[in-house]
Amino acid sequence: MRRLILVGITSALLAGCAQTRSTLTISDDTFNVYVADSAAERSQGLGEIEHLASDEGMVFVFPTSAQQTFWMKGVEYPIDIVWVDDSQVLGWVTATPGNLTLYPSPGEVNMVLELPAGTAKDIGLTVGGIVILNEALDGY
Repeated sequence: MRRLILVGITSALLAGCAQTRSTLTISDDTFNVYVADSAAERSQGLGEIEHLASDEGMVFVFPTSAQQTFWMKGVEYPIDIVWVDDSQVLGWVTATPGNLTLYPSPGEVNMVLELPAGTAKDIGLTVGGIVILNEALDGY
């Protein structure tokens, strides 16, 4: 009976954390992103993802614009955290693992993008830049 309950709980947790994938475009750069648009997915974040390729990331989609605060829970590599509201970049910060630093958004946002550290600089990201989240990809 215990085993059956444990299997049921594990299955429910895994089902709740299944990641949708999509593409996201910033200027001329396109990224393959994990989409975290549920509370469970936003809570998990990149914690279970061992590394990101240079063209990968995670986008956190919120139902309304609000102040958001992120931290590096379970992430063992540096990332750029990009704050976005209504498709416009409000700012970004490079976050480093191994500490409990909190990273608050510079204002109310409805989307947060996490990319490999240095990507924002490499692509010439600017405040006011446009971010386009494309339709989810089936079977990706």
